[in-house]
Amino acid sequence: IQIKNLNTLGERSATGMSAETGVLVVGVKSTGPYAKVFSTNDVIVAYEDQEVKTLKDFFDIQEKYKFSKKRTLKVFRNQKTIVVEIEKQAFYP
Repeated sequence: IQIKNLNTLGERSATGMSAETGVLVVGVKSTGPYAKVFSTNDVIVAYEDQEVKTLKDFFDIQEKYKFSKKRTLKVFRNQKTIVVEIEKQAFYP
């Protein structure tokens, strides 16, 4: 998947977020390992129960759990927060 900081009013409006915080999913490869997990305009708001406000937060937390085979993320989608579990893969800003 491709991700970036959520940082504009337009992005906030498109996602339904009340603040410009979190990591926005801007692209999901249809044949990739996360195609059934993430959708474009999802916002990752927590990673292993740690708040994610920026890409730096996201990658810092990912580094802490780099040897974990499974990871839990909270994702804001369609006006609600859901919990997803992912297998170890790479994310690209």
